Amino acid sequence: MYANRGLELECFMSNLGKRNIQIPSLLARQTKRYRKEAGLTQEVLAERCLVSNAYLSKIEAGVANPPLLLLCVLATNLNVDLQTLLGN
Repeated sequence: MYANRGLELECFMSNLGKRNIQIPSLLARQTKRYRKEAGLTQEVLAERCLVSNAYLSKIEAGVANPPLLLLCVLATNLNVDLQTLLGN
């Protein structure tokens, strides 16, 4: 099950590169959008994801490049799947 998900994610990330999309800026917009739709503050989402508010702020500003595990944690706490969070 998870092996297929890894392959799906690899293909998805490859397609993002082909479309010349800047992943940090796309992630920034999507994180902020879904956080607001969920009615969460940066502070609350950061606490749920076990990161500092400053780091979450950097993600939403497109400055930070979070690891895949944190992307999964963000998506889970925003009640979206990873592909949705990354703009698919």
